[in-house]
Amino acid sequence: MSKGDVVVGHKHKNACLNIIAMGHVRVINVADNKMVSEHKAGQVFESPEGTERAIVALENSCWITCHPDSGERDQDKIREDLTQ
Repeated sequence: MSKGDVVVGHKHKNACLNIIAMGHVRVINVADNKMVSEHKAGQVFESPEGTERAIVALENSCWITCHPDSGERDQDKIREDLTQ
């Protein structure tokens, strides 16, 4: 994400691991439009299932979301399996 970008993520069916590989982001809860947290490069954290958020890139940033490998390779099917 480039500095200043706002990205709305998918609502995930299961908890997932997140890694901020680069940069600095602010996280806003979509449900109530309140700031939840800020994260910087090197931070790793878990998001509970059902989380939906908007991310504001305060610097050029790279956010990685990790899910278990189901063996599925079709991207549309993966998205259907992982998100609400």
